[in-house]
Amino acid sequence: MAESDIRATVSAVETAAARVIKRIGFEIGNELKRTTPIDTSWARANWLTSIGRPVTAPAGSRESVGIASGAQSAGEARLLVYNVNQGDVWISNNVPYIQKLNEGHSKQAPAGFIEVAIATAIRTIAA
Repeated sequence: MAESDIRATVSAVETAAARVIKRIGFEIGNELKRTTPIDTSWARANWLTSIGRPVTAPAGSRESVGIASGAQSAGEARLLVYNVNQGDVWISNNVPYIQKLNEGHSKQAPAGFIEVAIATAIRTIAA
């Protein structure tokens, strides 16, 4: 196999992998947003997609959810143009009470809703 054929094959594999990773990222993000309990919408708006490393602080505040929504849209826009050479895709939520929500402290969602959302998204893609 010629070197140019190898490069073309590697490029095709990277393109296919990026397409799958994008689909998984969008599906998980959408499922997390759909199932996160809502009081102020801050937790729902803080499912932030990033490339290369996770977001480590919440965006906005309970009073300024629009900032979080803007950060969420920016992360999704970066995912649209993702390629595998950029690194890992992360979906983070750093509001101080996200763990409590996932432990079932809201009547709007069962304990473990994050894990269920991820599993649901993966099943959707696999179908």
